Amino acid sequence: MPNPRETCPTGAGGTTGPTGATGPSGGGSGTGTTGPTGSTGPAGSASTVTGPTGASSTVTGPTGASGASVTGPTGAASVVTGPTGPTGTASTVTGPTGPTGPTGAASAVTGPTGPTGPTGPTGAANAFDLAYTPTTSGDWFPVPTDAGAALDELAQRSALPPGVGVPLASAYTVTGNIGLLQSGSDVIALFPSTSTGVIATALIAQALPDNGFWTVTLQCKWTPTTGASQYPGVGVCVATGVTSGVSVGYDESQYCTGAALDQHGQEFTVNGARTSVFNDNIVSSMSSGGLWRARLLNDGTNLHFQWSCDGIVWTDSYSMACPAGLGYYGFSMGNGAGTGATGECQMDVVDNTYRGALTVPQKAVSAVSNASPIQITTSTNHGFVTGDIVAVLGTGVANANSGVGNGNFSWRVIVNGLNTFLLVGSSAGGAAGAGGTATCISR
Repeated sequence: MPNPRETCPTGAGGTTGPTGATGPSGGGSGTGTTGPTGSTGPAGSASTVTGPTGASSTVTGPTGASGASVTGPTGAASVVTGPTGPTGTASTVTGPTGPTGPTGAASAVTGPTGPTGPTGPTGAANAFDLAYTPTTSGDWFPVPTDAGAALDELAQRSALPPGVGVPLASAYTVTGNIGLLQSGSDVIALFPSTSTGVIATALIAQALPDNGFWTVTLQCKWTPTTGASQYPGVGVCVATGVTSGVSVGYDESQYCTGAALDQHGQEFTVNGARTSVFNDNIVSSMSSGGLWRARLLNDGTNLHFQWSCDGIVWTDSYSMACPAGLGYYGFSMGNGAGTGATGECQMDVVDNTYRGALTVPQKAVSAVSNASPIQITTSTNHGFVTGDIVAVLGTGVANANSGVGNGNFSWRVIVNGLNTFLLVGSSAGGAAGAGGTATCISR
């Protein structure tokens, strides 16, 4: 009999007990009573046989819901250093330059002297380096009489300002009876007495616009050779052409009268006689024994005939409206100051320079005072400084215009305002005026 404390597996159903004996038939057709139910048979013993395992189900159950994602806590940093990775490739990008470090202390040790470098090529000769020793009389003009005279001539030549020079003799077109000789960097020119009463020229083609700013300069050493009283002379020259007897020239020239050296401006026919003379008989301050300097300056309106003692400060001897059609520059030689004159001369040209595209300070005049000295007022700030030499033209006040009162067609000025200045040595003209131009021709 099973232990009542433990649960036993359900046993198989017990077998049905035997059918009880049929009771005696009742009498007649009466209904017999139901016999008593037989007693229940004893319970069968528990089966020890396990039933067969059922077949596996082929139906997958539904997927359960996803569980919530939970991030676990960060682990503690490892205290173990991993192995060194491989070296990366070099970057091709240059980083920015770092700041300059401080200057190191000067070394107290002098390094060894480096080897001497090779000798450089010989430079080109300086065209104005005239410090040479003459070997023949042809090296000098005129031949110095002593060592002192030779040194004086060298000093004068070496004092020429930078940028000056003379073209080669072969560059000139000669019209008339002038002989040219190249002597080092100089040009020697000879005008013989076979030409009478004419002015010959040696010219170079160059556009000389009448409304442009340009200068032509001559620096020379000259002397009459015969007929000193027959007006031999030399000058800086511009011309309309090189056709003998046709082209027109203009020069600032110095000439000899036998008793003195005078100078003037003149208009002439090339290889012909002069046709006009400007401001004649200015006694030259330079003897033929030294360098004589003359210049023609065009300020874009007026042509100035100038001379200088030093090649730095220039003074007008005359000025006029610049002629149109000029196309040549150079120098003139001749005896045009006298009809039939037979004087001859020779010249050492050390500078015959053209300079173009110049900036010449020129201002319009808005007022001229009636006072002594005359005050000039310009329409805008003039930019002049005290001591400048200024040509005043076309003002309508005779005493203010250059050439009146001082005889050399220019004024030295005293600046007394941004747009005013005084004409040194001028006198009131009796009335005020206006108009014209003021041009700084030397500083």
